[in-house]
Amino acid sequence: SILTGRSDEMDRNYKFRLSRRYDTLVSSNNSKLHLEALRVPGVLDTRIVNGYFGVGSVGVVVLGPENQSNAQTLRGVQARLTQLQGPSAVFTAVSATAVSFDIEMKLKPTRALTLNEKRQLELQVRRGLRNYFRSEGIGSTASLEDAAEEIRAYIQGVARLSSLGNPE
Repeated sequence: SILTGRSDEMDRNYKFRLSRRYDTLVSSNNSKLHLEALRVPGVLDTRIVNGYFGVGSVGVVVLGPENQSNAQTLRGVQARLTQLQGPSAVFTAVSATAVSFDIEMKLKPTRALTLNEKRQLELQVRRGLRNYFRSEGIGSTASLEDAAEEIRAYIQGVARLSSLGNPE
């Protein structure tokens, strides 16, 4: 207060200013981790997760083509992260977790289908779902209604999608 001419700052105001500064520091550090990981061949994107293994740890989820990563890419990113690591933080390169699930749906063919047409229909449904989930990206919320619209675009004229998912 002697330098600025202002009265003493209240604890509450100081804590607020400090928390704003901390968020800025964390954000810039996360950007640094992201940019360092992108320098490794095969890395297309990352997700930074503070506290991945507890306090003081940061998980850098490494994403390559098809949102996959391999051991060589993870080793390359980890080598870069180790160079940035200080005594108060542990940076770890991790691969994305693959998630599989089953979806129940009802399709009604508009006409009798041959065995080959049934196979083609199944491939079109799979392609529609795969396209939808890829377009959503990692960390987003999926909508079965939007997925159903994507499937309808792929199976136009061959079958009607009467339900997707099994509401409970």
